[in-house]
Amino acid sequence: MASERTPLNSEPVVFRPSIMKLSAVLAGSLAFVAIGIWMLASAGGLPIGIACTALFGFCAAFAGWQLVRRPVMLTVYSDAVENHRGARIRFEDVDHVVLIRVSHSRYLVIMTREGTPSAVAMKASGRMQGMNETFLPGGSRAMWISSVAVGIPLDQLAQSLSAMVPCEIVRLP
Repeated sequence: MASERTPLNSEPVVFRPSIMKLSAVLAGSLAFVAIGIWMLASAGGLPIGIACTALFGFCAAFAGWQLVRRPVMLTVYSDAVENHRGARIRFEDVDHVVLIRVSHSRYLVIMTREGTPSAVAMKASGRMQGMNETFLPGGSRAMWISSVAVGIPLDQLAQSLSAMVPCEIVRLP
């Protein structure tokens, strides 16, 4: 059942990675690649230089690929939300939305009610269930959305979701 506030025939809202954040990752990675190359040229820095260049070279390649490809990270339909891995939560299964900070990263966590079809499907798929099994040993499930994954502030996304789904927004420090 779709929310009364959103028409059934409305176009899905698509969220892609933040260009600014990916550009910052690319620039930072390239800076560390340059440092790794400098270490390779200096005496005694061979192992660290190789590791630095390889690791941050991979990070730069990944960030560059994401900038070019701009994959869909989150899609909000009139009756559900779906992440880039295909996990889908119907709005009627949403219990609440949590805004949380883990270390220096912010996450929006969409929590399902225990035993709902979305929770059962997410558990059966096995996708991202490590964090769910750790934090949610019961039958409820959660979709974790990183602040890097979407190009808008998570507070704004949470407000948009709560306008479509009558649910509580829990803000944790």
